[in-house]
Amino acid sequence: MTAVADISTWNAMAVALPGTVNMGPIVSYLVLFVPFVLFGAQGIYARKLFNDKKASISIFYSTLILLNVASMALVTAPSALNGLVTGYARKDDPTSYPPTALGIWGLTNFVYGVHSVNNCCRVIFDSRGLRVAILFIPVAFMLQAWIIIALLFGFNPYSSFMIGAFIDYIQHLSGLVYWLRKISKEDSEQVDKARAWFGVGGVFSHMISVVPVITYKMDVPLEDQTTGANLGLLAFMVVVMIISQVFWIKMALCTPPGEEIFLDANKEKQQTKQEYKAQSTDDDIKTPLNSIDR
Repeated sequence: MTAVADISTWNAMAVALPGTVNMGPIVSYLVLFVPFVLFGAQGIYARKLFNDKKASISIFYSTLILLNVASMALVTAPSALNGLVTGYARKDDPTSYPPTALGIWGLTNFVYGVHSVNNCCRVIFDSRGLRVAILFIPVAFMLQAWIIIALLFGFNPYSSFMIGAFIDYIQHLSGLVYWLRKISKEDSEQVDKARAWFGVGGVFSHMISVVPVITYKMDVPLEDQTTGANLGLLAFMVVVMIISQVFWIKMALCTPPGEEIFLDANKEKQQTKQEYKAQSTDDDIKTPLNSIDR
């Protein structure tokens, strides 16, 4: 059974989500509602967990995770049904992409900007502290949200999808390298290693979640794509994304309130304070002796 369907027979959403035509009604309706419900339920449960432990965890970090779960709830359906991967693979004319769909893709990239904040500021919070993470929020947001401005000036929507995915992977790879480095360091405390493993699990599962469906859309001719394959690959994507969020929720529950987690940024401060205290002690010892000499 092929996934290609005649738009005139069922699909009133094609002007907003062109990919629904090729996905077919079964996959399209399931993708529209199921991920939103599942991610929404996960977000509600995470909020309860965070509220129960709010005195012992970082509010900033847990808020990042909640925003990320909400982002996935909002972007999964339009990203899966916008038809941009198929259009990119077929080298479709970008000027033929429906204006309504283009507007929805722009709004989707606003939410991807929130996801970008989560990708960047979790690592920055760990390595450089709360203040730097907060200051970096506008930069992190624009690392993905710039696509909105580019689309207004006629940027190819098909290319924008692939570029956005590339940026997302660079961000996740940076986090993966950071937490693997923390795990491999000999002076890492055991609690830090356990927390870092949650980070590794979250990043890795998030990255592999979309690979099968994107590969399928890129490599398999449109006429050979089936409803069963699309449904199975999208189900895999959603389930693995939920698993990645489980890892990140666990990571937030292991994040105490405070400036730094792994003390990358704090080590120099601690060393400076120790040197200052040592110098002050020396001065205190020398001062009475100098007074005696006088």
